[in-house]
Amino acid sequence: MSEGTVRNEQDQGAKIIFENAEMCAQFLDGYVPIDCLKGLKAEQIEDMSSRFVTMWDNERDSDVVKRIHLNPDLAMYLITIIEHQSKVDYTMVMKLLRYMVMIWTDYEKEMERKKKGITKTKDFKYPAILPIVYFEGTTNWNVATHFADRIALNNIFAEYIPDFRYEVIRVHDYSDDEIISKRNEFSLVMFVNKLKNSEDIKKLKDLPLDYLENLQENSPRHLLEVIATVVSTFMHRINVPKDEIADFTDQILERRFPMLFDSFEAYDVQEIRRTSREEGWNEGHDTGWNEGHASTLIALVHKKILKGKSLEEIADELEETPERIQAFYDIVKSNPAKTPEEFLTIWSSQRTQK
Repeated sequence: MSEGTVRNEQDQGAKIIFENAEMCAQFLDGYVPIDCLKGLKAEQIEDMSSRFVTMWDNERDSDVVKRIHLNPDLAMYLITIIEHQSKVDYTMVMKLLRYMVMIWTDYEKEMERKKKGITKTKDFKYPAILPIVYFEGTTNWNVATHFADRIALNNIFAEYIPDFRYEVIRVHDYSDDEIISKRNEFSLVMFVNKLKNSEDIKKLKDLPLDYLENLQENSPRHLLEVIATVVSTFMHRINVPKDEIADFTDQILERRFPMLFDSFEAYDVQEIRRTSREEGWNEGHDTGWNEGHASTLIALVHKKILKGKSLEEIADELEETPERIQAFYDIVKSNPAKTPEEFLTIWSSQRTQK
């Protein structure tokens, strides 16, 4: 999967989180220390992204702009910029300033359409804007968050320089326990956002049963769809086969949470292929598979056989040759009542006998 494709999938996965008004409300309630943003309802949050993000020619396709109605007569704006890359963006304050100016300009025009001349009156005020960077990278965000810090001679011209700061929500600043303690749909999404590779998927198996049962019983369908999209994006990134992803997301939508992660194996098909070659696998022999790789592949072969797939179909989906997985296929077909752990024991025994 190309870097551009991965980036686009991450952008769309992140965008769908913050586009959802209820997810956005949960995010603000749990991670932004501003009292008037606590306890917001989804109906108070209006998506305005299409009005502003299109001005960037797809450069900022994952950014989200919201208008938040604090009460019937008072609104403010939220800008959320999602950053996935570990490399930080030193131009962030300028991007946010451009957004803010566009929002204020648009607001001014909107108010003028409603009442001609209103913006030229003494009491007219522009709306507050809260700029936030949601950072999924593992490095520290060591970029100036105050606008004035990016301006030369700011100590001399301080009174003449516009200034604001933006809030950084760095996902990796929060422990797993802190995230889970929120016990809402956004907490699971943020937990998945912290996962970076196939090995990290094992952390999902340690999620508390009561936490998963709460989500299973109480999450509305539209939020389950958001969770399924985010999980699917992560699984695409670690090269999980499409049918496995489909099964996994189906379980989410069907509210089968408690056993959801127990049956999932942490793997990266492309990584398994690469390392097995490095370990000297020779055509016609399986000695190149180490036990960890074999355990993963046996589990995958077993699942696909249960779906009625042939050796050739399984090999194609795993991007392997039939010869490479023949031994695993034969073991599973010959011992249909056994478990993946027992398959591995049989495979290990056969290998030592060669």
